[in-house]
Amino acid sequence: MTDRARRGRVVSIEAAGDLQDSNVLVDEVSPERHLHARQELKQLGKALRLLPPRCMEVVWLRKVDGISQNEVAQRLGISVRTVEFQVQKGMRILAHALFGEDEGTRSTAPGETETRESEDGTQ
Repeated sequence: MTDRARRGRVVSIEAAGDLQDSNVLVDEVSPERHLHARQELKQLGKALRLLPPRCMEVVWLRKVDGISQNEVAQRLGISVRTVEFQVQKGMRILAHALFGEDEGTRSTAPGETETRESEDGTQ
């Protein structure tokens, strides 16, 4: 019985070969979709320019280049804690600029330094 069930799940190689001949485009980009993507990219560029220079550098290295926190810290000569702080700060500013937030969910305006911690992550 288990052999029968196993054989029932096997897919014929010939059936898979027929898929290669279909030449169907899976993801055509419509003009509307292309325009929307360009508009989102411009909006993201404006939001990134709201970040302080060091914060933008840290966010770019972590989120765009995908570099680890330790490597970013070493490259920039800052602590890992500072990298964490700058990424959090940058993501808050970006989220506010791109999506907005309800009243009362922020204690500071975008780009301002929070009073609890300095820009280098110390208290």
